[in-house]
Amino acid sequence: MKKSRRINLNVANQSDVGEGVLKVRKVKKPSLPPKNDKELKDILDAVYDKNPALAYTLQMQSLSGLRYSDCSQLMFSDFYRNGQLVEQFDIIQQKTYYSRLKKMESNDKYTEQEKHRLAASRSKVTIYVTEEMIELLEACKLYNPGGEYLFANKNRKSQGFAMDIRSAEYHLSKVEIDLMLNYQLKTHSFRKMFAVKLLRSGVDVVKIRDLLGHSSLDSTNKYLSTISDELKQAVENLKYDF
Repeated sequence: MKKSRRINLNVANQSDVGEGVLKVRKVKKPSLPPKNDKELKDILDAVYDKNPALAYTLQMQSLSGLRYSDCSQLMFSDFYRNGQLVEQFDIIQQKTYYSRLKKMESNDKYTEQEKHRLAASRSKVTIYVTEEMIELLEACKLYNPGGEYLFANKNRKSQGFAMDIRSAEYHLSKVEIDLMLNYQLKTHSFRKMFAVKLLRSGVDVVKIRDLLGHSSLDSTNKYLSTISDELKQAVENLKYDF
């Protein structure tokens, strides 16, 4: 039988560029969620030492599943109606909204106003207010009394807004080194932590999809495929009774 050589992993990341030439695409290394609650706490504590507002933002991500771009712009007014705490509220996801709007650019079926309205309605996600969120809300009030945004950065260049994502990920890269983590830590790690925590708690994948505001289960499954510990444990528990 003819021997076959093993396939190089890079083959999966190649694209045709003509004349039989293959171009290897650079593989983007995915961020991973903290491995457990303790590691999450250690990360948040380390971030807090660098910037409390950023630590609060990342904690809210792990409680809500929001992307950093949406979470960082949460306002105190989102959580209150007529001076009373609400049980839930809706927000429009920025990334999804602009993506849907772009897809409808050449569609003459709708007016510009209708396109914006449709993109907004299809990009809506509901945030359910929990006790942990309320505790975090109180901490934000103490840190930023009288502020409009929950996570306003005290750096004067921020002009009352939250830290931008590039600065946030710069701090996370430092924390990754400080804690000697063996995976890439990004702002998306905390959105993934939300999804993984729900799955480990027995929540149905369809419900997780809706809570994340994903349009398909494929996107949700990509988040949940980061749970390598369970897969490793499954292999470690494999024993043959010889």
